[in-house]
Amino acid sequence: MLKTVDASENKFELAGFGVRLGASLLDSLFITPFTVIGFYFFFYTKDFSLYAFFTFISFMYKPLMEGFFGFTLGKMVCKIKVVSNEFQKISFSTAIIRSLPWLFVSLSGLIDVYPLFSLDSFLNAGPEDAVLIQSQSDPKIAVYIFQMLLISSGLLILLKPKRGLHDYIAGTCCVKRNKKDKIFF
Repeated sequence: MLKTVDASENKFELAGFGVRLGASLLDSLFITPFTVIGFYFFFYTKDFSLYAFFTFISFMYKPLMEGFFGFTLGKMVCKIKVVSNEFQKISFSTAIIRSLPWLFVSLSGLIDVYPLFSLDSFLNAGPEDAVLIQSQSDPKIAVYIFQMLLISSGLLILLKPKRGLHDYIAGTCCVKRNKKDKIFF
């Protein structure tokens, strides 16, 4: 059963869509180096294992940061943090559960491109031709479904009580940090 959150009884104010979107965009910048390295292994060396490894590293950034510190670097800059419905620090396992929509998108993307690595035309292609071959492959419906779930989850934050589907699933909420808050909880 989904538990509701009443921030009025606590010292926390729920973070809205705009600040959470800003934190997410900042986080995208922080993981860009790992994404670029992953794309290098995808398009240049055609090494699926290393591509999958850097996809995994990019995915793990969010649950590791939120599980150990309560926020990602983007959330730290935007002065917000992730807490439980009881406004306590979340555990690493809760952070993993909260990140399940991103995991499904990552896994479905890996499953979608894996067959390319068995095609001689892809393996022998230069980067430009590899991009063309990859763009011509038919994406699996699961990729679209998980991407739509992820977008829908984020759009729920626009509604009150400012929680995404991933927050409901994990029993968390994103709140503005108080001035008295220690940086690491």
